Amino acid sequence: MIANRSARRAALGLGLILAAGAAGLAGCVDEPPRERVVVQERIVVRGPPPPPREEVIIAAPGPVERFVWDPGHWAWDGRGYRWSPGHWIERRTPGAVWEPAHWAQRGEGWVFVPGRWRY
Repeated sequence: MIANRSARRAALGLGLILAAGAAGLAGCVDEPPRERVVVQERIVVRGPPPPPREEVIIAAPGPVERFVWDPGHWAWDGRGYRWSPGHWIERRTPGAVWEPAHWAQRGEGWVFVPGRWRY
């Protein structure tokens, strides 16, 4: 019985030492920075969006080489389409091409395709 209690204490002590060592080493792991991942739900609507609205394009907030006009588009709010007006976006990588958001017909519905940069 005494040997058994002594063995349990030794095992407990060893377990605590290993746990403390593992906790100490956990901070030493050199992980690469994680990229931010944005998950977008796929929006499918039965009816097509209305035709795009005509917009007045205001002056760019800086050199046109650095800014791209993102035209307005119809967005789905869960009950109907609502207009999302156009705006200027900054081109952070020279030569990048902006592909504006749009709706594409897929099967019997319309799918929203978010705008994105093409490099």
